[in-house]
Amino acid sequence: MPETKYELLYFPLRGRAEPARLVLAYVAASWTDTPVGNWMSVKPSTPLGQLPVLFERKGGAERAIPQSASILRHLGRTFQLYGQTSDDALHIDIAIDTAHDLANAISPLAFGPNKGKDPAALNRYFDDVVPLHLARFARLLGDNAYFVGGAPTIADFAVFNAIDGHLSVDPNLLEKFPTLAAFHARVAGLATVSAYLEGRRPGELAPLASVRATGQPLV
Repeated sequence: MPETKYELLYFPLRGRAEPARLVLAYVAASWTDTPVGNWMSVKPSTPLGQLPVLFERKGGAERAIPQSASILRHLGRTFQLYGQTSDDALHIDIAIDTAHDLANAISPLAFGPNKGKDPAALNRYFDDVVPLHLARFARLLGDNAYFVGGAPTIADFAVFNAIDGHLSVDPNLLEKFPTLAAFHARVAGLATVSAYLEGRRPGELAPLASVRATGQPLV
């Protein structure tokens, strides 16, 4: 039977494609990560005129899948990372949507012309807003190793990605959340994930680390 091969098309960023990359790395799929430089030349060929797009190829057939959330859930179903029951899938969806909440919350501070220009706003965000999101994760995780069941699901990679990006800004973020710190270390320590993490591109939030540490805006 022909092997299924994947190509993930996205900007040269971690961004919305990173949870899918983590899943593809975890399952050791045959995949390539294709950064898009000249977006306007590629845009007309994409299903919805946006990125990411996952190309799935097998036996001469090709399918192009848009929308980051749809890509993640498709991979979950394909690789049996979406739980065993409908209740499992529901709890996975809840964790994923909670991860999206955190990933989206920092956008106004991290992107655009004011990126890194307002240290006070960044500190308020990390001191007052982020702990609320982390408390939600801790409540969903409980004392479990993973968010649903005894093995990783797509929920774990979505949550890991949201937390990991914030840790690149504030490495002490999880001091008051030991179960989340253990969870993050557990996912990062998965053999195939660890190998991927060693060579992946730098995160977009990392430049904010100096703003958080020194209180000085980016020049």
